[in-house]
Amino acid sequence: MREGLILVARRADEQHLGGAWEFPGGKIEAGEEPAEAALRELREEAGLTAAVATPLLVFVHDYPDRRLRFHAFVVTDAAGEVRTDGGRAFAWVAPASLDDMPMPEANSAILKALRWRRL
Repeated sequence: MREGLILVARRADEQHLGGAWEFPGGKIEAGEEPAEAALRELREEAGLTAAVATPLLVFVHDYPDRRLRFHAFVVTDAAGEVRTDGGRAFAWVAPASLDDMPMPEANSAILKALRWRRL
């Protein structure tokens, strides 16, 4: 988060769930803790650095073709200018506007947790 806004990026059209908006993140590498992975992915996907990733939610979501385990975090001290990987579109948005954006189905659990947290 930055000044009360949340960073989202648009998935490339050729990707799984292409065209949907998502939160920065990705796979946890071997030997890496989830919070470390969140900060690394933020740096790699968005060019931002941060010191702390605060746990928000851990859950499993089943898509028809895959099962994914999510570790969602909130980062409030991200520094730098956004430089998305592959030049994809990004936006800083108000939490209330997230419900109006097309997002992957799995993000509904994250959105619910963010509302509960009252960001």
